[in-house]
Amino acid sequence: MLIRTPVRLVTFCVMLALIGHSAVAKPGRAVSLNILAAAMKTGQLTDQAESLCGITRLTGYVIDRKSRDIVLVGAVDPSLPPLHLEDLVVAMRNAWIVYGKTKGGIRYYSDPGCSIDPDPRVLCELHALQAEPIDFSNDDALRAASDKWNEIGRRPQSVRVMGVPFDSQFARTMVDADYYMKRLVNGSVKLGIDGFRSLSDLHADARREQMRTHTESDEPQTSMNRFWFSPGEVTYEQQDSAVVLRSCTVKLLTEEEFLNSKGGISGMGRPDALAGTFARQFTECYDEIALQRPIYRQLQGLFAFVAIARLMKEGGAAKVAPGAFDYLLKTYKVPVAPVNRKVNGLTCISRVEEVLDTGRGKRTIVMIQSSCGGVSMSVHPKRVGPAKATTAPTVAASRASSPAVGTTSAPKQSHPATSATSRPAHPSRTVAAKPAPKPAPRPSMASTVLGARKSPRSLAWDVQVDVD
Repeated sequence: MLIRTPVRLVTFCVMLALIGHSAVAKPGRAVSLNILAAAMKTGQLTDQAESLCGITRLTGYVIDRKSRDIVLVGAVDPSLPPLHLEDLVVAMRNAWIVYGKTKGGIRYYSDPGCSIDPDPRVLCELHALQAEPIDFSNDDALRAASDKWNEIGRRPQSVRVMGVPFDSQFARTMVDADYYMKRLVNGSVKLGIDGFRSLSDLHADARREQMRTHTESDEPQTSMNRFWFSPGEVTYEQQDSAVVLRSCTVKLLTEEEFLNSKGGISGMGRPDALAGTFARQFTECYDEIALQRPIYRQLQGLFAFVAIARLMKEGGAAKVAPGAFDYLLKTYKVPVAPVNRKVNGLTCISRVEEVLDTGRGKRTIVMIQSSCGGVSMSVHPKRVGPAKATTAPTVAASRASSPAVGTTSAPKQSHPATSATSRPAHPSRTVAAKPAPKPAPRPSMASTVLGARKSPRSLAWDVQVDVD
């Protein structure tokens, strides 16, 4: 007996986003915000200024009160994509609510974000299509159904951008990262990373297991989910004259959705189990994915900009260097980078057949899968205390095998001439182990950065930075 069971999966994803590593010293660079703004005003050294003088990972800033300046500090890592001044300026203007909308005398703020929204009417058509009977033994019928699915699923979807200018590089990075994510969800691209599989592959495995254990349903299965990258742990340390971004990690979240009675899309307030597995795998493999697809490193850089910009706003940095901030927040012209208002929906139909001997005959499953997808940056850094320095072991700890004179520890076996019992200790004498000297305190980031500055007119200078 041959039975073909259809399984159709529709996956929708909405994305958000950010960073993290173990603390390690890396070559770094300090950049004066005053001199950077001056360079852009006069048109001198603009290439250096626009690339933040080679910084590829922003780790904090130093307040130079003597020079009334804010000094950006970051790592110079050639393995990371470059950072851009225009993206930092957009993040700063977002933090200062330059892009806010005014309604009824109230200024409304929006986190930076984007969304690629399918038309609910398209979703209704896809659901109606899946309800139509298909002769799975007829290849022509399967091909016609697949063509129809692709025709509907690839209709244009609307692009929304929130909190930042639509036609900006900042927005384009978010949209591109979101659009590519749908390919990772539906499995149309494979990265070959251990422990990371597409949601379509996870569904196929689950269906096979249901077939083997006779727990499957003959009803077509539909899964509609949205995904978003959300800040995980975002922490910073406040030093005397510096702010250090200690962690900025990425966490992918998901929620199952459904078509409501009004023909719109509603969230169910909980994740689908397999979508949750995909989100967890993406989170765990983010660095490896970003290594192959640098767009996700660029997205991380935007999250760090948002975090630093908010910390500068909350810390009153604009009062320290009013000239630089006035120029960057009001005068600097953010270059135009066109972003499409609509993009075609992405579908990936994969036909997976599995022939199983059920004991009652052979059974074949046929899976037809498709996916059709956003980004939101709600970054709120949490303040933490200074990182604890690792102390050297004490003498007692480093000589644990040699008990101090006057203790009652049993002696170890040794040569008779050096036996611990050959010279009994006087019961009233004890010798306390001396603690190892405390390590010298590490210089603060502010003293390191400002101490290396040769002149108040220096645009940039090299320093060492700790990267978590």
